[in-house]
Amino acid sequence: MRVFGARYPVSFACFVLALGLLTASGAAAQGAPCPGGRFVTGFQLQVSAPGRSAAIPFTQINNLDQGDVLHYAPQALPPEWRKSARVAALLVPAAYSASAHLAVFTGRADRTASWKVPEQTAAIAFLFGPKGLNANNTRRMLDQHPELVAHFITYAEQASRVEALVALLARYENSPPGTLDLNTLLKQYSREYGVAMPKANPALPPDQEAAVMLAAVAPPTAEPGPSKHADLTAGSTSTATALATLYYGPVMGLASDAMPLFRALHKTMFPGMQFQGAFAQPDAGGARLCGANTAPPPNKHTVYIWMANLPTGTAPSVRLAKATTATLAAGTNARLQVTCASVAQLRDLMRARQWELVPVKGKPVSIKVQVAPGALNDTLTLDLTHDSHLTGDYYLAAMWDWTPVNVAGTIAVQAPTGLQGATLAPGDAARLIAEGGVVTVTVAGTNFSLVNKVELAGASEPFALADGGKQLHVTIDTAQLAAGVHQLRLEQAAGSARELALTVLPPNPRVDAFRANVDEGSQRITLHGTHLERIARLTSADADITLARLPASIPANGLDQRPAIVHLTASAQPGQVLSAKVYVVGSADPLGLAHAINVLGPRPRISAVDQSVNAGQTVALKPKELPADATVNFAFTIEHAPPVTEVHLRCQSPNDQIQPLTLHAGDTSGTAELESSGNGRYYLAAVAGKIGAPGCDLQMIVPDASAGNSNAYLLGRVVLLPRIHSLTLSDQSAAPGEFAGTLSGDNLQLIAKTGWNASTGIPVTSVPMRVNPSSAAQTLAIAMPWPPPSPHAPLYIWLRGESRGRATTVTQ
Repeated sequence: MRVFGARYPVSFACFVLALGLLTASGAAAQGAPCPGGRFVTGFQLQVSAPGRSAAIPFTQINNLDQGDVLHYAPQALPPEWRKSARVAALLVPAAYSASAHLAVFTGRADRTASWKVPEQTAAIAFLFGPKGLNANNTRRMLDQHPELVAHFITYAEQASRVEALVALLARYENSPPGTLDLNTLLKQYSREYGVAMPKANPALPPDQEAAVMLAAVAPPTAEPGPSKHADLTAGSTSTATALATLYYGPVMGLASDAMPLFRALHKTMFPGMQFQGAFAQPDAGGARLCGANTAPPPNKHTVYIWMANLPTGTAPSVRLAKATTATLAAGTNARLQVTCASVAQLRDLMRARQWELVPVKGKPVSIKVQVAPGALNDTLTLDLTHDSHLTGDYYLAAMWDWTPVNVAGTIAVQAPTGLQGATLAPGDAARLIAEGGVVTVTVAGTNFSLVNKVELAGASEPFALADGGKQLHVTIDTAQLAAGVHQLRLEQAAGSARELALTVLPPNPRVDAFRANVDEGSQRITLHGTHLERIARLTSADADITLARLPASIPANGLDQRPAIVHLTASAQPGQVLSAKVYVVGSADPLGLAHAINVLGPRPRISAVDQSVNAGQTVALKPKELPADATVNFAFTIEHAPPVTEVHLRCQSPNDQIQPLTLHAGDTSGTAELESSGNGRYYLAAVAGKIGAPGCDLQMIVPDASAGNSNAYLLGRVVLLPRIHSLTLSDQSAAPGEFAGTLSGDNLQLIAKTGWNASTGIPVTSVPMRVNPSSAAQTLAIAMPWPPPSPHAPLYIWLRGESRGRATTVTQ
C-alpha cells in the first residue's frame, strides 16, 4: 500500500467518496435537492492528462491511466466542516490480484488537491471524515486486510447500479403524468446494466416495491432475525427515496456483498463511527453528494461512502445500423440507430461525450444526444430543436475521453415537407384484397425521407424508401383485413401526418380443379372452393362453362359450392388439364387458373335395358314397378365399361334401403346374380324387396374410379302387391246392385276397392282374416257389382292411395 499527500493525483475508474456528515439541517440548507435522498455536500472532481486539452469531469471519464491527474476541489462545503473535515482516496488498480494493494491519498476537504495516478486504476474510494482521518490507521488496515480490495471492487459495481436506479425512479416520479413509461425505463436499465429487472407493480407500496427492485440489483444476504431496516422505509411515498434509504442507509444493511467492507472499516479503522453509503448527482460545475433520507445515529460520527465505476477499454467503433445514410428532420428530437463492433461497446457508448454534427464544410454543431442501449443496436436521440434551420449533410462525432469517435455514415438533416401530395400508385389499389396475403404497395407524390411510421387499421406496417425518398414502399398483410375502406396513416418526424383511403376488396374466389368427361355433351357439375359468389363468369378455350344463378341468400362467409354446366369442345382430349380465366365481380382483369379442368375419358353408360318378371304375379304391374316378392330379370348394355366391371344396386333414398348390393360379373348372392354375355351385354336377376323397402326407387350404377361413375339408372320402384288365389261370389245381396264375395290370397290388406273395370270400384269395408295362424294365407269379404260385364270378366282391385284399379288374372 502507498500513502500520498494532497499534491499527487489519483486514478478514476471507480471511486467511493466518504464524507463526514454535517447535521441534517445544515446539509439540507447547503445543497440542491437530491433525488431519492438528501443533500450532504458538494464537490468537484476532474481528470487531466499530460499533453491533452482541458480536464474532463470524472463522471465522464472512461480510462484513468498512469500519469493522469485527479483534481479535487470543495464546492458548497458546509461551514462547520471546513476546518476539521478530511478526505481520503483509495485507488484500486486495474491489474487486480490477490496480493494487490490500494494506493491512498489524503487531504483537507476544504482545500483543492491534485493527485497523480500511479498506475491504471479500476476503482477509487473517497472517504471524508468530519473529525479527520488517520493515514497510519488506513495503511495498517489495508496491510492487515488485503482481501478488502475485492470488496471495494464489488461495492463499486453494485453502488453504480443502485445510483443509476435511484436517478431513474426519481426521474419517473417527477415527470408529468403519462409522459414516461416506467416499465420501458426499467427495460432500458436492464440492457445498460445487465440485470433482470422486475416489472413495476403499482399495487405495491413504495417501500415494498423498492425492496423488490433492490433485490434485483443488489441481492441481499440473509441474516438471522428480522430486517433492521424495514422501519426506515415504512410509509414512504416515494420508491426512489425508499430505495436510497434501504441501500445507502445506516450500516448498509441490505448491501450484502459490501457488508465485509463496512464491518472491517468500522472495526479496524474507525471505531465509534457510523458508515453510510452515498450517491452523487451532477450539479453546476461539479456534483452533489446525496445520502439516504434518514437522521444520523446519535453519538456517532457518520462517514458517507460514494463509489463510481469506469468501463475502461478503447473508444467504440460506431456506424449507422441500417444504411450508410440516415435522414433526420430538422427542428425535432430525431432518433437514429447505430451499431458497434461488440456488445460491450454498445453498452458503453452512452459514456461518449461532447456530441457534434460535423458538416463537410463549416464548423461542427454541438448537440445533445441520449443513448438507449440495445441488444443489437443502440438508439440515439439527437436534439435538433435548438435550430430548425440546421440542414445539410453531416457526420456524427463524439469524444471518448480525449479520443474522437466518429459514427460512420452520413446524416442528412432536412426540413420537413408536407405529405399532402401523397397518393397510391395506379393499379396498386386493385391488389388490396382481403385474405390475399402480403402485398407491397407504392405511395408517391412527395418526399418521404422523414416518414418514421406507417399505420393501417391501427397496426404498424413495414415500409422502405425508394428512389431517393420519392417513393414509399409499404408492405401490407391483407390476411387479417376485412373488406372495406381503411385509412393508411403516414407520420413523419416533424409531427405532420397524412391519411390515404385504401379500399380493401372482398376476398378473391378460389376454384378447386374439377373434372369433365368427353363424349357427354353438356354435363352438370358442382364447383367447390371459397367465395364462389364473386365469380361473374368462368371461361376456358376448350370448354363452355355456364354458372348457375346465385341463390337469394348468401352465407356470411360466402359460397363454397356452386352448380354449373360444362360442355367440352371437340378439341378437348382425355388426359388434358385445361386452364381457365376467372372474372371477378368488380375487377376488369381476370384471375388465371392454370389447373382448372381435368379432362377424362367417357364415363360408363347404361343403355338398352330390358325387363321381365318371373311368373306368379296375379296383379298387374305399372311401368317401372318392381315387385318386392318376386325375381325381376334385366338385360342391359354397359358402354365404356371399365376393365373390372361391377354394378351397385341401391335405393335413391337411404331411408328406403334394406341391403345395398355390389355385384361383379359371375357373382351370385341369395337375392341377386350378375352374368356377362360379352360385348358389353349383361344379365341381372334380383329380388328387389330384399334390397329396398316398398317405395324404394332402385338404381343401378357402374363405378369407374378413373373416368367417374355412370349416371344412376332407375330400374324401377319397389312395390308390394297382393297375391289373389281365387274370387268366390255368393247369392247374397250386399246392397242394391251388389253381391257379397270372398277373396283368398296373401297381402289382401293392401286392397282398398274391388270392381269389374279400372274406373268403378266398391270400397272394402272388412278386415282380412288369416286362414291358419301358421300360414300367410288370408280371406277378405268384399262386395262386387252385379251382374258382371261378361261370364269370365277379370277382377280389378285398387291399392290404397291409388285412383285407378289394376287388372288381375283372377276371374269369377
